Amino acid sequence: MSITKIKLITLLVGLLAAIQAYSANNDKISPLPRQKADEAVMKALSTYPAWKSVEYNGNIHYSGLPLKPSAKLYMVRDSLIQISVRAPFVGEVLKGEITQQGITVINKLKRTYCQESADNLMEIYPDIISDFQSLMLGRVVVFGEGELSESNAELVDVYSAEEAGAGSELDAEWLFLPPQGEGMVDISCIFGITSGGRTSQLAVAVPSQNISLLIDYIYSDGLTINGSFTKGGKTTSAKLQFNSVKWGGSPVGSMNVPTNYKRTNVAGVFKFS
Repeated sequence: MSITKIKLITLLVGLLAAIQAYSANNDKISPLPRQKADEAVMKALSTYPAWKSVEYNGNIHYSGLPLKPSAKLYMVRDSLIQISVRAPFVGEVLKGEITQQGITVINKLKRTYCQESADNLMEIYPDIISDFQSLMLGRVVVFGEGELSESNAELVDVYSAEEAGAGSELDAEWLFLPPQGEGMVDISCIFGITSGGRTSQLAVAVPSQNISLLIDYIYSDGLTINGSFTKGGKTTSAKLQFNSVKWGGSPVGSMNVPTNYKRTNVAGVFKFS
């Protein structure tokens, strides 16, 4: 990880903590007046076209992988997420899907699979599919309220990135700070929003678990999503580089499990050695 990236993580997570602390102490960093905040929100919403399904195609970059696999991601709004991963010279090695009813992952290389009911997951986090989809599209999420919209915009505090001391460091005009989701752990997040209304960064902090997550969105030749996950001082980074983002698209294909595959758990299905 570069020094720039480390500084960026520190900056965003630090800003998140500072804004929350300052807001609790007579607003040393004050959110924009509601009218100005609404103007920023409407700029962001103008970049959110309506959609029913979408297909992403690209590559996965991860330091733990000896090869650079290709990936196809297909999503149907609020109901389906599918992914297919292919390795060079091998073909499809992994595919999976999540619906409101269940989770299926098939490891074609090791001939194993995992199938689980989604009931417990949906009980804990009923909006997980729609929130994940919104984040993959580079949209602001208000935990417990869904994707940013005119109906929930008043829940989001909007700050000037420059006034918060981040104007020269981030590709952001504004910082959007949604409230912590009710019933969730102490998870807080902050979104960097460009002058054109697009999400440029997302920082997430879970102080009780010593966890932080930074996501960069780069809109050039498709969409690149850089992610850095830190827990207890150890950081893991990955990059999803999608050179094709197509509205509509087509599903990954059949998720039927061959009869000679061995059933395993979630941890087991991702083992390739």
